[in-house]
Amino acid sequence: MVLASLDDVIKVAARGRVIQGAVYEITLKDRPDAAAMAMKEIELQQTNEASCVQIVRELDILKRGKNCPFIVEFYGAFYKECTISIVMELMDVGSWDKLLKRAKDGKATEAVVAQVAISVLGGLQFLKDHLKIIHRDIKPSNILANTKGEVKVCDFSVSGELHKSMARTYTGTFYYMAPERIRPKKSKEYDVRSDVWSLGVTLVELSMGNYPYPKESNVYAMLSHIVNGPTPVEMDAYKEAGFTPAFVSFCESCFHKDADNRSTNKELMEHDFVGALSADKSVVLAWLREQVDSTIGTAAPALAAAAALPEATASDELKGPATVP
Repeated sequence: MVLASLDDVIKVAARGRVIQGAVYEITLKDRPDAAAMAMKEIELQQTNEASCVQIVRELDILKRGKNCPFIVEFYGAFYKECTISIVMELMDVGSWDKLLKRAKDGKATEAVVAQVAISVLGGLQFLKDHLKIIHRDIKPSNILANTKGEVKVCDFSVSGELHKSMARTYTGTFYYMAPERIRPKKSKEYDVRSDVWSLGVTLVELSMGNYPYPKESNVYAMLSHIVNGPTPVEMDAYKEAGFTPAFVSFCESCFHKDADNRSTNKELMEHDFVGALSADKSVVLAWLREQVDSTIGTAAPALAAAAALPEATASDELKGPATVP
């Protein structure tokens, strides 16, 4: 699908708020029976037009991700009157942070977590191999599900381009940052293994039902804990959760503080926890019906409209490295 202009679409319903804008469900103006799409509008009042045009150009590159089943399909980006409109596939069940809140047990099973891992790893590998980019913001709110049981990654490096033109804080995103991004070594850039750390934090959160690190009194204390404190797999709550050896080993492979010793995407894709599996929509769909809504995947799912896309935290448009004094 190629959109030539925003004049081709009409807004059907509001789906939620994002930083500096909103998300809408849209459809084609001349084809109201066509599949619904999502459109994120971002207002950039303090960004000059030249920068906005560059952002749109970078976003347009992401259309090459359309051949990856694990990435939310990107249909186009448009700039008009200090507003960037990003049109993408509508994932109509929502993000995994919200799914955890709606789930009866408040957490996902290992079988479902394995499916999330397969999808995210597949998406990350595609981004690396074909687009030569890393995600930089893997977290539950950037992993979406739909009524088919598909799991896909969204917001892939889009915000990484946007942050160059915005002066904002890092509130929120740092929760999933790898240590080398918080306190980078001089003359050494972080690589795809920073996404592996973020994936590990995300999977532990999905399997336990809560963010694995203890809440700290301020941002710097939290950053310091990530850099200097125990990793999630070294904490008592994780050790006492009764996870299988395969899942424990998988997570441990994500949490080496020295990135050089951390597993890569490809190595994790061959790990015992997921290596013998393939993407299976039925596993996720069964869990969604049992835990979230029994009508998901039927002709008339009883889904709340606002749950279809993640609302932004104060950092959803940011992915730059932070430092600890």
